[in-house]
Order: sequence, then structure tokens, then C-alpha cells
Amino acid sequence: MLTCDGRLPLDEQLARFEQTLRRNRTLTEVLAREDDVAKKTKVAAAVKALPGYGPAKASAVLAQAGIPDMRRIGGLGEQQRRKLTEALGD
Repeated sequence: MLTCDGRLPLDEQLARFEQTLRRNRTLTEVLAREDDVAKKTKVAAAVKALPGYGPAKASAVLAQAGIPDMRRIGGLGEQQRRKLTEALGD
């Protein structure tokens, strides 16, 4: 179902975004995106969507990078992005 402006609803856009991550994308590629869907996605959800990362491993990576669970990709600063990519080995 499309919204009145011809776009997919946000929850469907987010689901498709997570599917893209599961297809072996790197988080570096995601952090470089400028679209609203990427910016509105929680960092924890993006990390969990990466192959090999479940809830426990994703939480450990976020803790190592010093990023709160509720932070969205669009709210990450440069230092947080760098720490996250280092923690993931990306």
C-alpha cells in the first residue's frame, strides 16, 4: 500500500532497508547513505541486521563504541561512526 504521496509507508521502507543490510552490505555503506530511511533507522537494528550479529553481539559492539541502544544512524557524530566501524572491523 502506498501513502498519499506515492511512497511506501515508513515501516515497510525500514523493513526493506534491513533486508538490504542482510544481503552482505557493510555498515560503512549504510553510514554513508543520506536518505531518510537510513537516518531514521536505529543503530542497534542496523547492526543486528548484519550477517553474524544477533542481539547480544550487537549490544556488545554498541557498548564498545559507546553508542546508546536507542541512537539512530542520523544522530551519530563522526567520532561515534569511526568507533562503530572500528568495533565492527568494517
